[in-house]
Amino acid sequence: MTRARGAAGPKGVGFIMVAVSAAAFGTLAILASFAYRGGATVLGVVVLRFGITALLFWGALVFRRLPAWPKGLWQLWLLGGMLYALQSVLFLAAVEYTSPALAALLFYVYPVLVVVLAALSGQGAITRTGMMGLASSVLGLVLVLGLSRSGFTWVGALLGLGTAVVYSVYIVFGQTVIERHDPIVATAHIALSATVTLGVVGVITGALDYHRFGPTGFAASVLIGIIPGALAIFMFLAGLRRIGAARAAMLSMLEPVVTVVLSAAVLGEGLTPPQVLGGTAVVAGALASMLPGASQGPPAERDRQVGAV
Repeated sequence: MTRARGAAGPKGVGFIMVAVSAAAFGTLAILASFAYRGGATVLGVVVLRFGITALLFWGALVFRRLPAWPKGLWQLWLLGGMLYALQSVLFLAAVEYTSPALAALLFYVYPVLVVVLAALSGQGAITRTGMMGLASSVLGLVLVLGLSRSGFTWVGALLGLGTAVVYSVYIVFGQTVIERHDPIVATAHIALSATVTLGVVGVITGALDYHRFGPTGFAASVLIGIIPGALAIFMFLAGLRRIGAARAAMLSMLEPVVTVVLSAAVLGEGLTPPQVLGGTAVVAGALASMLPGASQGPPAERDRQVGAV
């Protein structure tokens, strides 16, 4: 009995950690809405988020005396400076044009896209379970995009779907690169490369505009770097080691639920009945695509080593 309790303890802690991570990631769109109201810009928010995350993870890297410059570093910088940076910009831009709840639901089409991309690239074959997940997500998108207008704009919808597409490519083609490195080292370099890339773009285009940030915009941007940034990623990595990728992926589906609830409670942006039904279908399709039988070949599990958005 003592052994059983001891074995269950780490898993219980792991479940809590991943749940906290999902809840923290779920605050991103809400905090971004407050940041925009306070004069913040999309690029300014993203650079601060990645900068704070990079600073904290580099601190952890030095504290644990991990190898700071591993082989294949250019691949991590390519992933962070291009795909992950683009995905984050698209998501936060979507929040600017549509409601946080809709942006989060549209993003969660990505698990189904991962299964499809894996099949197209020869990394697996879609099974009946995977097809059911795809059908459920498509039905959900029809309901969310075609039959409702609460907080909806086509620009925001396309940006949200673009986020899902880019993140799917990042997972399918980047996961093998990330798996070669310690998660803390990989996260530190991906966050730093995204900070550098977007920072340079912001300086050249003049899009950072930190002097225009009001107190609310700056405070919300800093919180984005801490809560859905470093805290969410750290808790996910810690929980992942205890409960495994499959369980962590399933539990991470709390993220869009948290976003939808907070959007209604804090921002007063509720969903219409068709949007609720469509969002439920999207989440159900994502869950189905994460089941072991969704694809044949290497699993397309959601190993979110550097966070979702």
